[in-house]
Amino acid sequence: MNLSFEWVNLKIEDTVLSVKTAFADSDEVPRLLGRTDVFNHFRITFDERKLETILETLST
Repeated sequence: MNLSFEWVNLKIEDTVLSVKTAFADSDEVPRLLGRTDVFNHFRITFDERKLETILETLST
């Protein structure tokens, strides 16, 4: 499997972030939300029972 890394602009509500993103040449790789450029901007809740992911912007 080959990976390519690119910087992309990610918009979540009113927040736009430039995040380093990896693309795989295989459909067998699950989608992942990385910690490096996203987690420090949001409070993230994974509710497995409701199958929901909730992102709340952190105040600076």
